[in-house]
Amino acid sequence: MKKAFFVFAAAFCIVIFGCKKDVCEPQTIYSLGTICVVNLYEDGTYENYSEIINLLKDIDNKFSVNKEDSEISKVNQSAGSGNAVNVSKEVYEVVEQSLEFARLTQNSFNPAMGTLIKMWGIGTDHQRIPGKEEIAEALEHCNPRVIILTEIPGFDESENLYLIEITDSKTQLDLGAIVKGYATDKIVEILKAKNVRKAIVNLGGNIYVYGQKSKFNPDENWNVGIKNPVNPDGEVIETVSLKSGSVVTSGNYERYFEENGKRYHHILDCKTGYPAESGLASVSVIYDKSIVCDALATACYVSGVNGDFNPYEIGFDGIKIVFIDFNGKPVIK
Repeated sequence: MKKAFFVFAAAFCIVIFGCKKDVCEPQTIYSLGTICVVNLYEDGTYENYSEIINLLKDIDNKFSVNKEDSEISKVNQSAGSGNAVNVSKEVYEVVEQSLEFARLTQNSFNPAMGTLIKMWGIGTDHQRIPGKEEIAEALEHCNPRVIILTEIPGFDESENLYLIEITDSKTQLDLGAIVKGYATDKIVEILKAKNVRKAIVNLGGNIYVYGQKSKFNPDENWNVGIKNPVNPDGEVIETVSLKSGSVVTSGNYERYFEENGKRYHHILDCKTGYPAESGLASVSVIYDKSIVCDALATACYVSGVNGDFNPYEIGFDGIKIVFIDFNGKPVIK
């Protein structure tokens, strides 16, 4: 039996370059609200790592809801004002994809839940259980349809204007459930452009294994272990074998707090306003696009095995999904 391959993020918050003979050690950076670890193996040059690190910083600066001058924050600050905000093409396209995922998943993935997410504050120093009236009020402002996108063509594509307007003053964008997947895919674009031979990207548990694992055996797959959500520090519960691609897991053990013996995790359901209760402890999605994995891992966790949409029938051929219940057992769908 092959030994499963694991990627565990080390607890470092700064980038450390340790280079020897033009090849650096795997790099760790705190970005996108999580620990990001990138290993480029023999192609891990200072130049290659620097480009990836700068990319992560740029994405964080554009998408973070915790930075007042980010593009997403400026859109949120303008909500209900009647004014559209001019954003970068990158931000526009990710919001556009987010709205499409909301449509495909019947809002099980929902980028318009910023007000509700901030109210719960799970994973922050102000996490709490909101009152029922607060939740009911917030749910009135989680409709993705109030997010309006407008692209105005210029003389050429570089002069296009990309505008986002939120027509409801109490609706807020939050792309935390998709931006790590987007960032992972952008890193893969760099790997291809730089002719990197193999790499592992781990953005807070968003895993991408890239390239030929063994130069001696081109048929050897990467093996990615999926944690047992009931005992995340124990043995893996499932091993995914793949040539190249992404594995993203959403679960109730990632960010949570407990009160009166009940666990309140960070994956909220816009139908109830509370942490999702779908009978699942975790969902892992395997696909060649990490942004798809990221969005659908959240959506499938919220919706459950027999929920509002069928993830195998929304246009992503070859997608694989591992559902784990609270007994730590895979659920077949």
